This record gives sequence, C-alpha cells and structure tokens, in this order.
Amino acid sequence: MHGAKENYDHRLIGCREIGVLAAIACDDEIASAPLFWGPKWQESDKEKFRKRVADLAKGDRWIIDGNYGSTIEVRAKEADTIIFFDYPRYLCLHRALKRFLRGWVQGYQRSDMTEECPERITWQFICWVWTYPYKGRKIALEKIREAGFPEEQIIFFRNEKQKEHFLREVL
Repeated sequence: MHGAKENYDHRLIGCREIGVLAAIACDDEIASAPLFWGPKWQESDKEKFRKRVADLAKGDRWIIDGNYGSTIEVRAKEADTIIFFDYPRYLCLHRALKRFLRGWVQGYQRSDMTEECPERITWQFICWVWTYPYKGRKIALEKIREAGFPEEQIIFFRNEKQKEHFLREVL
C-alpha cells in the first residue's frame, strides 16, 4: 500500500453500518449508495450501476465504499489496497439502529445518501447485518479472490482501535 494520500486506489468493504467512508477522508471519496439508490429508495438498473462503478474505478485516484456484490470484483481488479472493516455484528447493528433513530427523530439526512432517501430499517436489512459475518463476509472475500486480488494485501480492521492506528500511522 502506498504511504501517502496522493497515491491510492482503495476499496473499502465491511458490514455496512460502521461508517466505512467516513473512516478515511479525502477528496476522491466515492460513496456507492447514491450511485445505486435513486429517490425514494428506487434501485438503479444493476448493469448501469456496475458500469458507472467500473468507469469510476478506472480513474487515477479513488476510495470507494460499499458492499454491492455486483461490483466487488470490478473494484478489486482496479484497487491497490482493500480495507476490510470486519467489525462485530452487534456493533454494526447498533450503529444501524442509531442512524435510523437519528434520521427518524431528528430528520437527519446522510451526506452520502441520495436525496429523498430517509433513513429506514427493514427486517431484511437487520438480517443482512446480523448474518454478514457468516454470509456476506464469505461472499465478499470469495469475489475478491476471484478477481485475483491477493488476500495477504487486504487490511482487516476488526475494531476502532486498529482503524485509528492506521489513520494515524499510515495516512
């Protein structure tokens, strides 16, 4: 991995509710959610979404977050570093509920989300977060391997302390 912020093509993945993109601030952040979700939670056409992400990943410098399975391989092929947020599921679920309540009570709209997409939480989403360590994680790592990205080059963060150390020491 490059030691300077000037040179990076990073792929950030992990259970959704950990604030992946907020972890590493730069001018070249690309949030996947607004590329995928249209107003009022309308899904984008999956092929168009995949093409948009592939085009962005061909850029000189980028940091892209998200677990959208259809683009993991595309991004892994272009990345020089993958940062995998491997946090405990209870923390991910806690943050999802906290974010939902903040949106519901305070009307907070995330800056990395499409307008007209108020915070929401569904049973399907709760199940996805809860089972991510056993299902989603395995699928994501398989797709990264299939893309030819060496697993030993993946940086795993299992807690905030590891993330903070990385931010202080490397970036």
